[in-house]
Amino acid sequence: MGVARNNLTLATTIFWFHFIFLLFVSVAGNSCSMKGFETEILPCELCSAIQLAQIAEDCQQCCSKELGSEDDRNWHFVKIELVTPPKQFLVSEYDALKEFLDSDRVGSFSNFRVRTTQTLGRPFLRAFTSLDTPAKIFYLEKWKYSDLLEFLSFLSE
Repeated sequence: MGVARNNLTLATTIFWFHFIFLLFVSVAGNSCSMKGFETEILPCELCSAIQLAQIAEDCQQCCSKELGSEDDRNWHFVKIELVTPPKQFLVSEYDALKEFLDSDRVGSFSNFRVRTTQTLGRPFLRAFTSLDTPAKIFYLEKWKYSDLLEFLSFLSE
Protein backbone atom coordinates (compact mmCIF):
# COMPACT_ATOMS: atom_id res chain seq x y z
CA MET A 1 0.00 0.00 0.00
CA GLY A 2 2.87 2.36 0.85
CA VAL A 3 4.48 1.99 -2.62
CA ALA A 4 1.18 2.62 -4.42
CA ARG A 5 0.57 5.70 -2.27
CA ASN A 6 4.08 7.04 -2.99
CA ASN A 7 3.54 6.48 -6.73
CA LEU A 8 0.23 8.34 -6.56
CA THR A 9 1.84 11.22 -4.66
CA LEU A 10 4.70 11.33 -7.17
CA ALA A 11 2.26 11.30 -10.11
CA THR A 12 0.20 14.08 -8.53
CA THR A 13 3.31 16.17 -7.90
CA ILE A 14 4.50 15.69 -11.48
CA PHE A 15 1.05 16.63 -12.78
CA TRP A 16 0.99 19.89 -10.79
CA PHE A 17 4.54 20.83 -11.78
CA HIS A 18 3.64 20.19 -15.43
CA PHE A 19 0.42 22.21 -15.10
CA ILE A 20 2.23 25.16 -13.49
CA PHE A 21 4.96 25.01 -16.13
CA LEU A 22 2.41 25.08 -18.98
CA LEU A 23 0.57 27.94 -17.31
CA PHE A 24 3.81 29.90 -16.94
CA VAL A 25 4.79 29.31 -20.58
CA SER A 26 1.32 30.37 -21.72
CA VAL A 27 1.40 33.59 -19.70
CA ALA A 28 5.01 34.41 -20.60
CA GLY A 29 4.39 33.78 -24.29
CA ASN A 30 1.50 36.21 -24.31
CA SER A 31 3.08 38.88 -22.14
CA CYS A 32 3.10 42.45 -23.33
CA SER A 33 6.84 42.73 -23.15
CA MET A 34 7.21 39.68 -25.41
CA LYS A 35 4.95 41.47 -27.92
CA GLY A 36 7.07 44.62 -27.79
CA PHE A 37 4.96 46.76 -25.46
CA GLU A 38 5.90 48.09 -22.04
CA THR A 39 2.72 48.67 -20.03
CA GLU A 40 4.35 51.16 -17.65
CA ILE A 41 5.10 53.65 -20.44
CA LEU A 42 2.44 52.91 -23.06
CA PRO A 43 -0.62 55.17 -22.98
CA CYS A 44 -3.74 53.76 -24.65
CA GLU A 45 -4.19 56.84 -26.84
CA LEU A 46 -1.15 55.79 -28.86
CA CYS A 47 -2.84 52.49 -29.77
CA SER A 48 -5.65 54.23 -31.64
CA ALA A 49 -3.14 55.55 -34.18
CA ILE A 50 -1.91 52.08 -35.13
CA GLN A 51 -3.60 50.90 -38.32
CA LEU A 52 -2.62 47.22 -38.29
CA ALA A 53 -5.30 45.20 -36.50
CA GLN A 54 -3.17 42.64 -34.66
CA ILE A 55 -0.67 45.18 -33.35
CA ALA A 56 -3.46 47.60 -32.40
CA GLU A 57 -5.27 44.81 -30.52
CA ASP A 58 -2.09 43.81 -28.67
CA CYS A 59 -1.43 47.46 -27.90
CA GLN A 60 -4.93 47.89 -26.39
CA GLN A 61 -4.39 44.81 -24.22
CA CYS A 62 -1.05 46.12 -22.96
CA CYS A 63 -1.55 49.86 -22.60
CA SER A 64 -1.99 51.84 -19.41
CA LYS A 65 -5.06 54.03 -19.05
CA GLU A 66 -3.53 55.75 -16.02
CA LEU A 67 -0.93 57.68 -18.04
CA GLY A 68 -3.26 60.63 -18.73
CA SER A 69 -4.97 61.82 -21.85
CA GLU A 70 -3.34 62.54 -25.17
CA ASP A 71 -3.95 66.25 -24.58
CA ASP A 72 -1.71 66.11 -21.49
CA ARG A 73 1.35 65.05 -23.49
CA ASN A 74 3.35 66.22 -26.45
CA TRP A 75 3.53 63.32 -28.90
CA HIS A 76 6.10 65.03 -31.11
CA PHE A 77 9.43 63.24 -30.91
CA VAL A 78 12.53 65.17 -31.91
CA LYS A 79 14.66 62.05 -32.33
CA ILE A 80 14.02 58.35 -32.82
CA GLU A 81 16.80 55.86 -32.33
CA LEU A 82 16.89 52.18 -33.22
CA VAL A 83 19.16 50.41 -30.75
CA THR A 84 20.17 47.01 -32.05
CA PRO A 85 22.95 44.43 -31.85
CA PRO A 86 24.91 43.82 -35.05
CA LYS A 87 22.67 42.44 -37.81
CA GLN A 88 24.38 39.06 -37.97
CA PHE A 89 23.37 38.41 -34.33
CA LEU A 90 19.65 39.06 -34.81
CA VAL A 91 17.58 35.89 -34.49
CA SER A 92 14.80 34.90 -36.89
CA GLU A 93 12.06 36.75 -35.01
CA TYR A 94 13.79 39.94 -36.19
CA ASP A 95 13.81 39.11 -39.91
CA ALA A 96 11.69 42.20 -40.64
CA LEU A 97 14.22 44.35 -38.81
CA LYS A 98 17.04 42.81 -40.86
CA GLU A 99 15.05 43.55 -44.02
CA PHE A 100 14.53 47.15 -42.86
CA LEU A 101 18.24 47.61 -42.08
CA ASP A 102 19.12 46.33 -45.57
CA SER A 103 16.60 48.60 -47.27
CA ASP A 104 16.97 52.17 -48.50
CA ARG A 105 14.15 53.24 -46.14
CA VAL A 106 16.54 53.59 -43.18
CA GLY A 107 17.59 57.04 -44.40
CA SER A 108 14.07 58.22 -45.25
CA PHE A 109 13.21 59.46 -41.74
CA SER A 110 14.90 62.76 -40.92
CA ASN A 111 14.87 62.39 -37.14
CA PHE A 112 15.85 58.70 -37.15
CA ARG A 113 19.20 57.02 -36.56
CA VAL A 114 20.47 53.50 -35.97
CA ARG A 115 22.77 52.81 -33.04
CA THR A 116 24.47 49.43 -33.14
CA THR A 117 25.51 48.09 -29.75
CA GLN A 118 28.08 45.45 -28.95
CA THR A 119 25.67 43.69 -26.60
CA LEU A 120 23.23 40.99 -27.70
CA GLY A 121 20.11 42.48 -26.12
CA ARG A 122 16.67 42.90 -27.65
CA PRO A 123 16.45 45.59 -30.35
CA PHE A 124 14.15 48.51 -29.58
CA LEU A 125 13.09 51.95 -30.75
CA ARG A 126 13.76 54.80 -28.35
CA ALA A 127 11.79 58.01 -28.93
CA PHE A 128 13.06 61.30 -27.49
CA THR A 129 11.01 64.40 -26.58
CA SER A 130 14.22 66.42 -26.43
CA LEU A 131 17.65 65.63 -27.83
CA ASP A 132 18.80 63.92 -24.64
CA THR A 133 15.55 62.85 -22.93
CA PRO A 134 14.18 59.45 -23.98
CA ALA A 135 10.40 59.35 -23.50
CA LYS A 136 9.23 56.01 -24.90
CA ILE A 137 10.72 52.62 -25.67
CA PHE A 138 9.16 50.18 -28.15
CA TYR A 139 10.45 46.61 -28.42
CA LEU A 140 10.31 45.05 -31.88
CA GLU A 141 9.72 41.32 -31.43
CA LYS A 142 7.47 39.82 -34.09
CA TRP A 143 6.97 43.12 -35.95
CA LYS A 144 6.63 42.94 -39.72
CA TYR A 145 8.56 45.15 -42.11
CA SER A 146 5.42 47.13 -42.97
CA ASP A 147 4.58 47.54 -39.27
CA LEU A 148 7.98 49.04 -38.62
CA LEU A 149 7.69 51.48 -41.54
CA GLU A 150 4.20 52.54 -40.52
CA PHE A 151 5.17 53.02 -36.89
CA LEU A 152 8.29 55.02 -37.77
CA SER A 153 6.19 57.20 -40.08
CA PHE A 154 3.74 57.81 -37.24
CA LEU A 155 6.48 58.65 -34.74
CA SER A 156 8.26 60.91 -37.22
CA GLU A 157 5.21 63.10 -37.91
